[in-house]
Amino acid sequence: MAVSIVSQLFSQFYLRIPARDIHFQSGFKEGPGTFLYVRQSHIYVPFANAAANVALHNNKIVAFGSSFVWLSALPPSTPSLDVQSVILSAERALNGTFNGHATLEYLVTRPSGPIHLTHVVQIQNVDEGAWFEAYMDAHSGDLIHAIDFVARASYKVVPIWERGLRNGQTTLEDPQDPFSSPLGWHDNGTVTTTSTEFVSFARLATTVPFRSIRRGV
Repeated sequence: MAVSIVSQLFSQFYLRIPARDIHFQSGFKEGPGTFLYVRQSHIYVPFANAAANVALHNNKIVAFGSSFVWLSALPPSTPSLDVQSVILSAERALNGTFNGHATLEYLVTRPSGPIHLTHVVQIQNVDEGAWFEAYMDAHSGDLIHAIDFVARASYKVVPIWERGLRNGQTTLEDPQDPFSSPLGWHDNGTVTTTSTEFVSFARLATTVPFRSIRRGV
């Protein structure tokens, strides 16, 4: 039996969620270990932040984790507003322009809180170097949540003139020398290191706070 099917069946049995609402997302094999990821959906609409993982050792399940949610008080899966009607609000709220990327997803705003059906649209401002993914309620049009994709280099350090931690700390932002590190400390011209928010962009997002904007670092 394919390991992807194993992960779906185990998630179905363990979480008591219908098989139609569990979809294989990705996986990989390393030595005797196999690691699989599945995603929750409802009527073929995926959840942005409800995922599960299954770890196998020599084809035996040894670990399991889940952020799946119970489907109570679920809003209708058919949007009251189309995506075009919420784009302008997202652009105004985040001071940018829609870049053409849009999906329809459920979003859980608290571990046991309300579930929203959302139009997920990406808003960019090239001049300011801003890039957001906005979750707009598909029934009310409200901005529910936003993810900031831009990683800002921020470091908490002991000032050079202080003798140790007891003397206090300060936060440095973008401290690179523009001459010796013109691309910053997170880009060597070939590889750019990413933030945890890019993992959520890969659809392995975690539970998020209500009406928040999360930064990329």
